[in-house]
Amino acid sequence: MISTAFRFLKRNWKEVLIVACLLMVMGKMRADYNRLEEVHETMRTSLQDQITGLQEIHDEELRQRDAALRTYKEELEKLQRSYEVNLETIRSERDRKYQEYLHDFIKDPEQLAKDIEELFGFEYVE
Repeated sequence: MISTAFRFLKRNWKEVLIVACLLMVMGKMRADYNRLEEVHETMRTSLQDQITGLQEIHDEELRQRDAALRTYKEELEKLQRSYEVNLETIRSERDRKYQEYLHDFIKDPEQLAKDIEELFGFEYVE
């Protein structure tokens, strides 16, 4: 039996070598394909993790933006209220000063002219 197998191999060694090489190539292709599938699965998992991480970062940025907008609106409302209060104070102070200067002008126009000269640094000319 062994001698017949040996004789068969001796006569058909090229065909046996071709079949052996084909089997090795098929085995190598199968191993490469399995490795490729593993790499693909690893990359898919990694990309999914990256997408999840980016989504979390995006959600956090949206929360921070909304908080900043809320703070901005609150501060803007405070500034508007403060502006309105200060504007009313300025108007009442302006009206009071106007009345005071009007009274001073009627009472003593020369003293008012001197006060204006001192305050603004220019000369009063009649």
